[in-house]
Amino acid sequence: MQLRSLLKKIYSKVKAAPIAFAFFAIALVGTIMAFSTVKTVLYREGEIRFNLIVQELRAVVVSRLNHTIDLPKTISKSISINATKGELDAYLQSLDLNARYPGAREVGIYATTGPNQTLRRFYRYSVVPGTTSLQEADLKTATKLHVDLKSDEPLFIKLRDKEAGYVILVPMEGKDTYLFMVFDAATALNRLFAENSLFSFIDFRVFDTIDPSYALYETSTEPFVKNKHVYVGEEQFNVGVYPWSLIAAADNRVLVVATARRMPVVILLSGIFIAVLMFGILFALSWSRQNALVLAANITRNLRLSEEKYRSIFESLQDVYYRTNKEGMITTVSPSVKHYVGLPPESLI
Repeated sequence: MQLRSLLKKIYSKVKAAPIAFAFFAIALVGTIMAFSTVKTVLYREGEIRFNLIVQELRAVVVSRLNHTIDLPKTISKSISINATKGELDAYLQSLDLNARYPGAREVGIYATTGPNQTLRRFYRYSVVPGTTSLQEADLKTATKLHVDLKSDEPLFIKLRDKEAGYVILVPMEGKDTYLFMVFDAATALNRLFAENSLFSFIDFRVFDTIDPSYALYETSTEPFVKNKHVYVGEEQFNVGVYPWSLIAAADNRVLVVATARRMPVVILLSGIFIAVLMFGILFALSWSRQNALVLAANITRNLRLSEEKYRSIFESLQDVYYRTNKEGMITTVSPSVKHYVGLPPESLI
């Protein structure tokens, strides 16, 4: 019963001021649509900015990695094929590898002879002392692979130990003589982002497609899940002959500036305020008009009742009642005049 009574009251209000309620409904719907549209536009704008940042991040990663993996080519052109270990060490020390080429772990010369790859020379220089990890067996396998490929281009292969990195093999002018470098991509990336805070507001991980479960660099171990608040993007690129991937994620509340981020809420609150204000004004006007119409109807009805009552009394008078104007002319006379003068009241007016 209470619900029915409430519904009747609401219906009576709506019926009394339909324009106000219609305007309020339209304004509210328009406000919600504007709120949703602005949120969508800001999300798309943040997504575009995010994609540009991911592309820039990929370019930085590729540039740093290629800067280091191109080092063996430079060294092979700058050092004699017959260089002794002392000469090799002195030259490499002058390059300041640890500072200028992050990720370069070992550099050396490997030379064999004969079909059985009998070892002739095996010099190596540890960029960071005590970090040697490359074994002769690894080099023997790599050089055999290079011979089988029958190519003069450098060979870039992943070591069996995934944490050991990669080996880059550059053939020198002499037969069966190679300059090699062990490349630790994880160290290169860690050094890069320790020095660069430009991308500190996004999370990302870098890995090669050989073992995507092992991230060479990651800022978060949490899974990246795209939703209405988080952007997720992926970029593919090549390092040596291997395809690598970069997956990044960022919160759109970080990418969209604070003033723009508050815009949808401002629009929503402003729209609701204007809708309520205009509803109040229109409702008050409609309600006043309705009250005026009711008041006019009541006055008209009361006047009609008073007129009918007056006519009834006037027509039932036994005495003669009459009214004249300023000139003395009769303007109104009661019907009882006929009883006294024998003439109808209309003939006396």
